[in-house]
Amino acid sequence: LAKASDIEDKILLIKVLASMYTPRLRSQQNLLIESDIKKLTDSTDRRLGAEAVMEYSRLGYPSDRYDVLQRAHGAKTVDDDAYYGELAHGLRFSSAAQQLQMLAEIEKSRNPYAHEVLAFTFSSGAAFLQLDAPAQARLLKVLSNREPNFPLELDGFGAFDMTRYVIWMDAVAKMESVLSGKPYAGLVLVRLSGQQADPRKILAVFSHPEGQRVIRESRDIVQLRKLLSRAQTYAESLPQNMMLNGAAAAFTKQMAGK
Repeated sequence: LAKASDIEDKILLIKVLASMYTPRLRSQQNLLIESDIKKLTDSTDRRLGAEAVMEYSRLGYPSDRYDVLQRAHGAKTVDDDAYYGELAHGLRFSSAAQQLQMLAEIEKSRNPYAHEVLAFTFSSGAAFLQLDAPAQARLLKVLSNREPNFPLELDGFGAFDMTRYVIWMDAVAKMESVLSGKPYAGLVLVRLSGQQADPRKILAVFSHPEGQRVIRESRDIVQLRKLLSRAQTYAESLPQNMMLNGAAAAFTKQMAGK
């Protein structure tokens, strides 16, 4: 790496070097890899510096990764998505104090990508339990306040929007269940049952495995049928939209016999 002169070669070698790192092991080899990659995080070549920063950030999360990320962001070596996304990725491997700092930064930034990373990462109950207790509560608050929405167009119902919403719902319901002791299925129903709730959110959830879990675990059949009725009515108002009607049909099938 030290002898390479071409930027493309150095970028490739950084990736190779990072792949040789054993996460969270304080071996001599790991320390040398950290040192070699960290030296390039301040490179005057922005592409090289950005690659070094991103790889360093993922090296089993060295204790100074937050400082390295902050410095790179301040120098505009990495953009907002890269910076706030890395804060979200490394949150569970950071100290208790840093967890709260990172969450405060992410919340203030209102960066959509970082919130998507948080929801995806912490939809895993095991990942959520790695956080310090105050950070768990703060994370639930941060994500609860950033509920994804569907496009303004009434028939906007793409696969990306569906998946993003379901991941968010699954994550916040699991977190709230851990912290409150309330059942997952009931928490999902509450969030979908408001009069102003977008019917597309109902269709998204109940066309995915998370919705099947709610149907399987919930005892509130009356509320489930109300949600089904709202979803069917919405889909029927847009007969030309195959995805909406397909989601409604999937929900109807799942509810058969209930």
